[in-house]
Amino acid sequence: MLGLTASSEVSSTDSVFSDADEDVRQRSFDFYHQNIDPLLVRPLCYPNAIGNTSCIICHTWQTSLRFQLENTTDTLDGWAWSEGQSQMSYEVVPQLINTSDPVSSKLVRKPLAAQVGGESHTGGTYWESTDDAEYQVVRDGIEMLLEGPFTPVPELTLDFEFYRSCAQEVFRTRKYGQFKYTERHAGGQQGFAPSPANRTSWTNAETQHGFDVIQRLILSGNPIESCWFLKPLHNESGRSDTHNIVRPWQSMVRAFLGAYSSLIDSVAYGKSDVVFNLGSQPIRFQSGRMIAAGHTDAGRACDPIFYRYFLDPLSDLLPVGERPTYCNDLMESLWGNTDKQIRAHLRSLTFLGHRMLLNKIVVEPLAAIEREILATSKNDDEVSVWIDELKITYSFINKYIAGSQNRSNHAWGLAIDFVPNSYEGQHVYWRWSRVFTQEWHRIPLAQRWSPPQSVIEIFERHGFVWGGKWAHFDNIHFEYRPEIILYNQLISGIEVAAQ
Repeated sequence: MLGLTASSEVSSTDSVFSDADEDVRQRSFDFYHQNIDPLLVRPLCYPNAIGNTSCIICHTWQTSLRFQLENTTDTLDGWAWSEGQSQMSYEVVPQLINTSDPVSSKLVRKPLAAQVGGESHTGGTYWESTDDAEYQVVRDGIEMLLEGPFTPVPELTLDFEFYRSCAQEVFRTRKYGQFKYTERHAGGQQGFAPSPANRTSWTNAETQHGFDVIQRLILSGNPIESCWFLKPLHNESGRSDTHNIVRPWQSMVRAFLGAYSSLIDSVAYGKSDVVFNLGSQPIRFQSGRMIAAGHTDAGRACDPIFYRYFLDPLSDLLPVGERPTYCNDLMESLWGNTDKQIRAHLRSLTFLGHRMLLNKIVVEPLAAIEREILATSKNDDEVSVWIDELKITYSFINKYIAGSQNRSNHAWGLAIDFVPNSYEGQHVYWRWSRVFTQEWHRIPLAQRWSPPQSVIEIFERHGFVWGGKWAHFDNIHFEYRPEIILYNQLISGIEVAAQ
């Protein structure tokens, strides 16, 4: 895929050790177990390490790291490895050392400060100088080994032209509901996808920068085990458990628990799935698809219920892709599937002087929203006008989303359309605009009617999403989706009370 080439075959770990002198190997392992193992469980900058982390926090569970350590055992003296566990971790050492030039070994360069010869390390700098006692311990352990069997073979090289013409083009694409590569990998140690300065194409300097970073993410001798390949891979295909952007299922689970904890009876965590018991039936997480336990056949066309929602005001038009297909399993489990069952969860209320019939779960959020809007209107003329111009509201309607087989959130009493007296000659709903132009998705934001920004933000604070932030825009529409707000707060790195 990247035009990888190598000048010689790569030896396996087994062949390295079978050729090594057993006595030297045993002495080396004993030194490793007694002297290096303890360093790996200590926090950064030990003993002045309050609040810092240790090597094992990442290197025991991140599946895309070449230095893959065994899980530790919790003992009376703290975390530690048994001799057998340590032996399994030690088998990885040959990938990280060069006995013909010990100071070039990744085992000593990764934790070392860059200004004294260290190498990029997302775990941070552990040693500020080669005079550090821990650095010298690790270096001494490497020097004990025989030179021949522990000298790495030539590393794979990347073809720059192949990278520029083929691999880099992948960064232009955005999978539905996910970030662009250039949104999350434009800078820093993982900045292999810099944003083009001219927004359309990369300069030679930008391409060279990305090429230089990519080389740090490729595992010499075994490209398919490289973190650059494992991070975006689906979990069933062996991907890394540490990719928070393309594989955000942990954030999805946290968001769902935070949004609906009062409705969840219990949660069961499996090796590759989560099951939520919601009363009427178990719901399998299925990478965000939320499928009833008895309906998990592969033939069902169900997309994840989670999607990318921008928490800040939109500044650019959103790319238009295929509209997702949602299954009703989750909503039917929560609210029923017959008119009688659904209506049993509805409540009548008044909001800004308008009568509504809505799901009981939104009663308290809407009351808080009304209080904030009324308070804001005292000092915000735009909000005051929006309230006065509000003509009609649509809440519970047993309907399907136009042009799809998806049941609308209006059908569960979870959505509201706020219709003003006038749209002031602006566009408001993509289907209506499509009647006048096939380029409806290119209609500028400035030509689309919308509620006041402060009103949108108030609704979002209380778990509602606004249809104006969808590619298939619906600017009069709000629906209660607290899991979407929480999920996007989590993946955006915002601290929220979602635990």
